[in-house]
Amino acid sequence: MILGGIAGKLGNRYEAKWLVRFLIDVIADKAEWLKFEDVETEYQGFEFAIARGKIIEWHQTKVNSPAGNWTVNALKKEGVLKAFSNRLLADENAHCFFVSQDNAKDFRTLTEKAQKTNSVEQYTRILSKDQNDHFEQLKTEWQQPEKVVFDWLKRSHVEIIPERELDSFIESHGDLYFQSGGKAAFPNLRDILENNFNKTLTSESVRNAIKLQGVLKFKEWMFDPTIQQRLKDETEAYLQTYTPFGAGGETIPRGQSGTLVDEILKSDDPELVLLTGVAGSGKSGIVRGAIEQLRELKVPHLAFRVDYYLSCDTRECGLAGRPESAG
Repeated sequence: MILGGIAGKLGNRYEAKWLVRFLIDVIADKAEWLKFEDVETEYQGFEFAIARGKIIEWHQTKVNSPAGNWTVNALKKEGVLKAFSNRLLADENAHCFFVSQDNAKDFRTLTEKAQKTNSVEQYTRILSKDQNDHFEQLKTEWQQPEKVVFDWLKRSHVEIIPERELDSFIESHGDLYFQSGGKAAFPNLRDILENNFNKTLTSESVRNAIKLQGVLKFKEWMFDPTIQQRLKDETEAYLQTYTPFGAGGETIPRGQSGTLVDEILKSDDPELVLLTGVAGSGKSGIVRGAIEQLRELKVPHLAFRVDYYLSCDTRECGLAGRPESAG
């Protein structure tokens, strides 16, 4: 359990549930990564960031407003507007989300109207007097011309979500994805988040963390593993088909492994590279070494084994079923 502020943050059940709700998107491969409560300055004013393609979403969560509505002044006082301006100015692909059980009526109206119009001229024409006053207030607060404020409002979002809707989302998706059912999803996914503070969580790393935790059991048929994970699993299965290499935990480096990798990575050479040698000459060790180098270089790769033997006589030549390693 993480002590101090982070434990306190995830102890806030509403904010924790909103975070888990988006962790589920990462698990389901609907987002590339999620990172929460980072120590870097760009995370100031936000609980977490989540990436979807080129867009990075920044989420700020407040449970309730003391007055029942988050006015523009209240958002300014809480530092929400300042946090939004920092992110929207720094990254043209950033989108900022304010999330609460209580409405932020004025700011929400400004964002929704901006997202429905195509130009700042069209936008200002459809604003009421009160809405235009709030727009002017934002121009003053953000110290930007109206065209920039209009663009920022198009990339700002207000989500009004009751806690019971978060409960329903997490439980229903938990029932869909896990054998143990939806009620176990929230506490166990929250524990995984607490154990991965300040780390970038991808679909692959979260699924691995869930398997290591050993409490939630995937309904495996609900997921096509990520391509990276499938390549990794198949390559590991290939490596397990051979007698363990090395003596005393050490293996002898083979220069041919590096040569093989160099040939594979050449862009202007033939696509097929043959590694040949008599039985026992060390082909498997060279391949194993090449796999390790490809891993270090983060080059996607797949290793697999084909078993066959060639049976010939004076009348025909064909494949039969006695397993022999094929190079």
